Amino acid sequence: MSYQPRTTDKYVKIKKTADKAPENEIRIRAIPRIGRYIAYAATLLLEKKMDKIIIKASGNAAKSACQIAEILRHRILGLHQQNHLKTTPVIDEYEPKEEGLETVVVERKLAVLEIHLSLNEDVLDSKAVGYQAPLPKEEVQAEELKTLLEGRQKREGDEDRPRGGRGGYRRGRYTGSRGGRGGRGGPRGGNRGGPRGGNRGGSRGGNRGGNRGGDRGGDRGS
Repeated sequence: MSYQPRTTDKYVKIKKTADKAPENEIRIRAIPRIGRYIAYAATLLLEKKMDKIIIKASGNAAKSACQIAEILRHRILGLHQQNHLKTTPVIDEYEPKEEGLETVVVERKLAVLEIHLSLNEDVLDSKAVGYQAPLPKEEVQAEELKTLLEGRQKREGDEDRPRGGRGGYRRGRYTGSRGGRGGRGGPRGGNRGGPRGGNRGGSRGGNRGGNRGGDRGGDRGS
């Protein structure tokens, strides 16, 4: 049975350049590490004194956006939060690979989560749906910007270090402690080669050479 190409095989998606985000807008991607986002958001709020920052995410990245906002609220005292859930139209274009076909345009709607954060109580609408007042002082571990950034950098450095338990030194790089298995080769090889070889060669050879040579020489001389 011959292969029948699908319609999608005849088209290729046209890549579009993303528009530049405003300085106070942080677009989150679905990545495991969020330390850089937290550091950048803290810089905008505490160092550049921006009235408001906006954290935007869609799909799987929405979870990371919520984590970032929650960590900032527990580290920066007096931080107001307001959540918005919006839908934005997205237009995808596909150009044909074969002649005679036309460009296909597909329009879809994308759900986007926006988290607005501000240290100014007058910037956000406290009566709007999705508003969250600052946390009580006893629930906030207030940190200066320098301390916050240094702590994040240290944690990221610890995450970048290879995890112990595997490898030892491998190709010039330390990867853990499993290399300690070489201890088997050490004691076994050392004990076998040292004691056995030394005892056999030393004691047997010495005894044989000394006793036999002494006994034979004594018997002959007598």
